[in-house]
Amino acid sequence: MLKDAGTQADIKVHLNADWPSSEELGKADTILIYSDGGGGHPALQGDHLQQLDKEMKRGAGFVALHYAVEPTTDKGNKEFIEWMGGCFETHWSVNPHWDANFKEFPKHPVPMG
Repeated sequence: MLKDAGTQADIKVHLNADWPSSEELGKADTILIYSDGGGGHPALQGDHLQQLDKEMKRGAGFVALHYAVEPTTDKGNKEFIEWMGGCFETHWSVNPHWDANFKEFPKHPVPMG
């Protein structure tokens, strides 16, 4: 929760799968998850997806870092795509790299060096 715009943020941290209370989630401007992905993802436990969905619908932001971008295909993909525009999907997302095959390169300052 931002206390004084631009000068101070009230940051709450929960470690080792300690999930915030509904009251605390309801006050959050942004919810950030840094965790492993897959079936053990903290957002996929119990009713956490429903709790997060409630907060996203009221306008909270959602950030997932590292493997936290990887819910499971059956649980979480739809929500993560809705909340942050995408997610990692096993056997679909490109990992660890891909080989580009450009026929033409765009005229843009970044590729022009």
